[in-house]
Amino acid sequence: MSAYVISEVEILDETQAQRYRELAQASIEAYRGRYLARGATPIALEGDSDRKVIIVEFPDRTTAERWYASDEYAAALEIRATALDRRLVLVEGGGSAEEAHQRDGDQHHGGGEGVDPGTLGGGEGGGGGGAVHGIS
Repeated sequence: MSAYVISEVEILDETQAQRYRELAQASIEAYRGRYLARGATPIALEGDSDRKVIIVEFPDRTTAERWYASDEYAAALEIRATALDRRLVLVEGGGSAEEAHQRDGDQHHGGGEGVDPGTLGGGEGGGGGGAVHGIS
């Protein structure tokens, strides 16, 4: 089942952000990820949204988690904090509503495993970080 890394990003330093993009893109490609949206400006149907959005699809959750923890991506993470502020989340896609309900129930009862959602923000404080690994 595909997995999606979704970022909401605010650029802090455009020069650093460009370098981050280059490093992140190479690492994403190495883990068979592909961009579905890159730096898109969202249209807020409800609530506020003033950050750019990046969506990357990976073949599955395990591959997405391996990418995030990889040495290839570590180089991008080193400059992320000065390049951009973001919120980053990982979600699994696909399946029927019944399968999704079963997965959600399993996770609420300790059946889910993998990356702690709080770690996806690159270790920054305040609720887990930001966009799909910056502006990939």
